[in-house]
Amino acid sequence: SSSATTLPGVEVGYLTNPYDATTFVVLSSFATTSDVFANFVYAPPAGTYSDFPAMKHTGTVAGTLYFDDFVWEAIPSCPDPSALVSANVTSSSVDISWDAPVIVPALGYQYVISTTNTPPTVAGTAVTTTFAQVTTGLLPSTQYYVFVRAICSTTDASPWLGPITFTTACAPITTLPHVEPFTTFLPSICWIKGDNGDLTAGPATFGTNSWKDDGFSNNGTTGSIAYNHYTSGANDWIISPQFTIPATGWELKFDAALTQWNGTTAPTNAWDADDRVEVLVASNLTNWTVLHTYNNANSPAAAGTP
Repeated sequence: SSSATTLPGVEVGYLTNPYDATTFVVLSSFATTSDVFANFVYAPPAGTYSDFPAMKHTGTVAGTLYFDDFVWEAIPSCPDPSALVSANVTSSSVDISWDAPVIVPALGYQYVISTTNTPPTVAGTAVTTTFAQVTTGLLPSTQYYVFVRAICSTTDASPWLGPITFTTACAPITTLPHVEPFTTFLPSICWIKGDNGDLTAGPATFGTNSWKDDGFSNNGTTGSIAYNHYTSGANDWIISPQFTIPATGWELKFDAALTQWNGTTAPTNAWDADDRVEVLVASNLTNWTVLHTYNNANSPAAAGTP
């Protein structure tokens, strides 16, 4: 993997003289693709080589290349697959895929999805292609690890490739009415923070921002979520779990309060013209619709406004 903005290439080969970099002989090359580790396998053709395998960075951009888990081994009789990835993760399903080895295994592949990162000791689920859509056996909000191997015969299989990891999404809340008292912050991993972005694209990043826990209307220290509205240019989101809402007959209710910083009375200065807090809704994390806006012309009372 690489932390460089412009991703560098790497040449694989050997040194005929381990003390002289100019004796490097290139056998193959590959390009780094991101700062996420990826598997690379190279089997040199039959020939005579030195005892000093080497790699050479071919880029000129500043950055850091990371390497791990080097294995120099006999070429397996059943070559392993590569480039294992996951996609389209939901609360109960995931798609996984990988690249076939040069010699396609006669009996296909096996995969295992586990809650531990220990390589399997039993057979996995058999498939004949390099793609599997897993729609059973997964729980919401759970981290899983994925392994895959090639099956060349009834007695010959490749080593397990992996693991890669993914976390299933939170299941939509379907039991209504639902009340969130914010006795803890955040209430669960299904509540997320976002930063920057816009209503069309949604948050640009996720994970951290300035939303915090506090007592409602600054009374106490817990029981509500709060935001200190003072940083110029701030654009901080807090996003609830997904709800399955019937088409009619239901409403959203909440309490809001605005106080002077570190106090319980109304602010001494009004918000700037571009300051606002918006209550939004979306069917996913993009294309948000504004339901209600608080601004300098419409701010809640210090004691709270339902």
